[in-house]
Amino acid sequence: TEEVTSSDDFDRFYGAARIVHQFNRRISGNVQYAMNRVLYDGETEDERIHDISAGFDYQIGPDMDLAVQLGYSVVERPGLDNETGLSSDINFTKSYQSGSIGLNASSGYDYNYFGAQNLGLNYYVGGGITADYALSRRLSVDAYARYRYIEYIDQIPQRNDDRFIAGCGLSFQLLQWLSAGAGYSYSTVESNYEANDYVENRVYISLTASPSQPFRLGN
Repeated sequence: TEEVTSSDDFDRFYGAARIVHQFNRRISGNVQYAMNRVLYDGETEDERIHDISAGFDYQIGPDMDLAVQLGYSVVERPGLDNETGLSSDINFTKSYQSGSIGLNASSGYDYNYFGAQNLGLNYYVGGGITADYALSRRLSVDAYARYRYIEYIDQIPQRNDDRFIAGCGLSFQLLQWLSAGAGYSYSTVESNYEANDYVENRVYISLTASPSQPFRLGN
């Protein structure tokens, strides 16, 4: 997979390669290498986050799945000592006849360049829970809650945030290819500097169109 985002000052690339081995019908293992690369305009040298990890997918039962990915990250930065830390991504899903519940825990390095503040490189640890339920053939409800502890490495003095977000929503299938939704989210940030604290309440509505059948190119 590859993701490219850009601004006036830099380009960001993400790529990953994975080797997968199927041990049996229920368990598969993998080894993965991923690189996050930021190329700045001008003479500034680029930065790289290298992440080497191994993991497995385990179908515990017909309605339960567990995916675990654990690794080690090295951040190369021009003129600075390398940053190193553990990376993880753990997901558990339990499915029901009319819905599902998911649990997630993760950690690793990331960049914060596209928010209200340009906070740069950070290391995070967090987790969350999601749930969805079909009230009828066309109407469904979902809810989620997530927490993340973040250390912003580029900030002087050091900035640490505790970020919490929770929300819920409704979705209604108007047509086979068209759905409408509405929801509410609450988020809060508590920082080691009180001036950075904030609380946000948001209400949204949405209209989503998607083809009932995927487009196929070629024969």
